[in-house]
Amino acid sequence: MSASRDVCVRTVSENGSLGVRAIVATSLVAEAARRHQTSPLATVALGRALMGALLLAAGTKDREQVQLSFEGVGALRGITAIGTSDGDARGFVSHPDVGADDPSLGLDLGKAVAGGTLSVVRSRESWKEPYTGIVVLESGEIAEDIARYLADSEQVPSAIALGVYLGPDASVQAAAGFLAQALPGAEDDEISVLEENAGGLPNPSALVRDGSSAEELCGILLEGLGQRAIRSSAVQFRCDCSVDRARRSASLLGAEEIREIREKNERVEIRCAFCADVYHVSADEIEDASQRPGEDRR
Repeated sequence: MSASRDVCVRTVSENGSLGVRAIVATSLVAEAARRHQTSPLATVALGRALMGALLLAAGTKDREQVQLSFEGVGALRGITAIGTSDGDARGFVSHPDVGADDPSLGLDLGKAVAGGTLSVVRSRESWKEPYTGIVVLESGEIAEDIARYLADSEQVPSAIALGVYLGPDASVQAAAGFLAQALPGAEDDEISVLEENAGGLPNPSALVRDGSSAEELCGILLEGLGQRAIRSSAVQFRCDCSVDRARRSASLLGAEEIREIREKNERVEIRCAFCADVYHVSADEIEDASQRPGEDRR
């Protein structure tokens, strides 16, 4: 497995006309796979989506959260990933065991997704309402669909690559990606150099498995263009679920159901879809939560 630390780095070309972000998230993707007990195909899908969400959220001046929702019509069905500008990511797939009973799928995400839509929701603390964009899935391979969203909904031409390298035992050996964009004022010849550099780059996960770092990915992308100082921040799998949220979710049960739980001296099991953590809530806790619907107290 790659020894590179999980990190997202960002920089711009020497004249400031091209922006590049690169991510290494091997441990993050491995943790997501462990929590959700994903098949190899689902691991690749979820890992790419988590890194994509983090790349879109990275570097914003105001705290931002990006949610990617892939709604496919194939065997995989849905992929949901949330990334924040703080470097936290969480997510899930609708069918974590996809491919287990159909070896013909292999690691073919396009076939497993088989068309549908990508919804992107951007939200910031300073915004009154989130921004939502929806595009038709172009390939189902995650990166190409995010690039299409950026071009169609945000009018930002982008080159993006995302990769998850699995070992013979299906463990996550490396997970990495990059996002390169032309900024206002970029000249055509500069964009051509960036496109050539990106087009000649092997899969980023293979490079990271062989020892490359996120900083080195940026250097390869901006070769011949120079670059300014690199800024980096750690990324990690982290969910914002809590005992209090689980209690409030359980408080939505009807009075008869809560009474039955009390009579049987049982506890309700609440499983977080995003991280698979499990909470057990008693009838007393449910009633208490229903009577004081305050803020989250983690």
